[in-house]
Amino acid sequence: MNGQLNWHPKWAKTISMKDRNDLEHLFQYASSSQAEMVGPEQLDIVPVYRALNYKNELLITAFVCNKSNQSLSLLNSNISYYEQGFSRVTTIATIPNFVILPNSAVVWTFIYSKHAFHEKDRFLLIKID
Repeated sequence: MNGQLNWHPKWAKTISMKDRNDLEHLFQYASSSQAEMVGPEQLDIVPVYRALNYKNELLITAFVCNKSNQSLSLLNSNISYYEQGFSRVTTIATIPNFVILPNSAVVWTFIYSKHAFHEKDRFLLIKID
């Protein structure tokens, strides 16, 4: 992936060093994902992990990449997730003060309350070169 990986303050405070290192490695060597996400056209959203939380909500951890030359926000943006064999699901990003700097990326987990997934274990969606 291109650009620099930055960390939202909420993530920087809570992520374990192992998870942080794993995500930085995946960001550096990722080539593609088995699933797709769609958001505002100026952003590439690359799904990394899929899991279910204790509320049975679908959690998609993704790299959110801003390829433009201006800072962008996700606030009130529709973010759709699709994986072959499952129905497309959509959520509205409600992340206040979440700005993605130009030519950079951040890691974020999107939550979908209505979905058709049943596998609780974390599943790696991204492919490594």
